[in-house]
Amino acid sequence: MVPARVIFQNTHRIMSLFPYKDRLNRSQMSKVVYKASCRDCQDFYIGKTKRKLHDRKTEHFKAITRNGHRSAIAEHVTSTGHNLTWEQLF
Repeated sequence: MVPARVIFQNTHRIMSLFPYKDRLNRSQMSKVVYKASCRDCQDFYIGKTKRKLHDRKTEHFKAITRNGHRSAIAEHVTSTGHNLTWEQLF
């Protein structure tokens, strides 16, 4: 019996036809490390979440507007009246 030989092998793969995946905007990414920096002083908060960054930021904002929620960010903003900037680190 003669062993089978491959005469032609297609080097094109489906991913070569569609090389780019749709990129998510930062707020829709999950499993991220983020930094909330105070615009008015040197304080900052480093956090990480497995969920979407947008959802976690929404929770921080709700903690600021509602007195029942506890958050280090909320305590800083409500006690000082300072503002925040958000960065995604990883």
